[in-house]
Amino acid sequence: MAGCGPKRSAEADYEDPRSAIQIQKEVAAEEGHNQTLELARLASMAIAQGEEDLADKTLRRIVAKMQDFQADGQFRATIGVESAKEWKGDPFEKMMAFLYLGQILYNQGQYGNALAMTKSCILSDTGTSQERFRADFIPAFVLQALAYQALGEERNAERSMQQATDALWRRAMTDHLSELLKKVRIEDPDDPDAVAAARVLLLAGLPAGLTQHPRDPEAAVNAALSYATDLRKVTLQSKRKDWNGAVSGLRKGKIDKSFDYLDPLAKKWQKKVAKKMAIETIESLESDEAFLLGLLEDEPGLLLWIETGRGPMKVATGKYSHIQRIVPRQIGNVPRARLDSQTLDAHYLDSVTYQAQTRGGRVVDGFLKGKAIFKDSSTIIGIALLQAGDVANAYDDDTVATVLYILGAVTFIAGVAANPRADTRNWELLPDALWMVRADPAPGEHRLTVDGQTYTVQIPDEGTVVQLIPALHPGGPESFGEACIKCEVPLAIPLTGERNP
Repeated sequence: MAGCGPKRSAEADYEDPRSAIQIQKEVAAEEGHNQTLELARLASMAIAQGEEDLADKTLRRIVAKMQDFQADGQFRATIGVESAKEWKGDPFEKMMAFLYLGQILYNQGQYGNALAMTKSCILSDTGTSQERFRADFIPAFVLQALAYQALGEERNAERSMQQATDALWRRAMTDHLSELLKKVRIEDPDDPDAVAAARVLLLAGLPAGLTQHPRDPEAAVNAALSYATDLRKVTLQSKRKDWNGAVSGLRKGKIDKSFDYLDPLAKKWQKKVAKKMAIETIESLESDEAFLLGLLEDEPGLLLWIETGRGPMKVATGKYSHIQRIVPRQIGNVPRARLDSQTLDAHYLDSVTYQAQTRGGRVVDGFLKGKAIFKDSSTIIGIALLQAGDVANAYDDDTVATVLYILGAVTFIAGVAANPRADTRNWELLPDALWMVRADPAPGEHRLTVDGQTYTVQIPDEGTVVQLIPALHPGGPESFGEACIKCEVPLAIPLTGERNP
């Protein structure tokens, strides 16, 4: 009867955050296969409460655990159910842990360590050793650019920000070109299944094409055709167990016959691509690109990372509950931000839900645990962690570098098959949408409101105040920034009244 009692819910506990965070500390202190997940929930609560020290310490433990692929834990994964092994998070959860810690380290002035976190964050996104599927997690590239700039490495900062803007264009172009390809038709084909196989091959080549030509759709289609042709050839020459995941569901005979339809499909695709994207879409992309590039050209006085919505959920489907699917929960709205009497423009960066459903731009919704993520990425992530350790060591003598060196080494031994039962344990306190807002207020005290929450912001004489506004209630600290030393009189309307609930 005791075992039939109500299960503890992190979201239910969070109705009373002041007491919930104490409860979560106790739960996260318990050793077991869910400890890292409970620590992740604790980190989210600490960030929402503005307890940076607690968030910092907790995230360091999470980062170590999420990349700790030791033999014992992996051995259990081959013989036990997924939910019984130690939780270390899926790639999108690892990305967010790295990003959160990187943001905290950046605010602490540990720019080298923040840079190391962004590198690990970026590699967690790809899930593959194939360079054509590059990471597209825009917040990681933006933070990386800011860290490089703080270290005085202007060229690296510009390169990282360019990667962020390329990712913006790739995502929009991916949606646009994919929809156009769906509308391409071959009249009265001799083999409709072979046409379908050709279409799959072209879609598989689209990420590679847009990686090379993010702003040129016609060139991207040509590159996609080249990749599709190569993928067809490699597939026909290899065993099914070695096939690319994009074509794993196709029949070999239809892949063989797809050659007759690849070029005709691509040519018709080209004709549709010649039609320009909606002017509003182009203008929005150009505005977001100019905003990001402007962060390096003109240092803002206030820079806000803003979260909205609630992150995705994992569900198990299939006859044996062996397929994990990522489903949206609460899509993030455009944040409403005002500084004193001025309305601030919010620029969209990314969606955690989108990142959960893709790896480096490829849709992987519905996969066997380990097959699409772990085996493909273990070696490359191991190398990346070693490189990230070099970065951290070069700039700061801190424990972060040591941890990354160790974790990078042990990752090489990873790669065993996982149990087919899908793991649906979820870091449910993550947000959905990630936004960025900048302002250039005069030094002094200012009143900021974000979606009804009110904050006091202290703008110093020099430098930038960078702050995360979390989606979870109560939304971070009530006041932040550094006091202006040279200010003799208030430069803004003082904050009055109680904080909005």
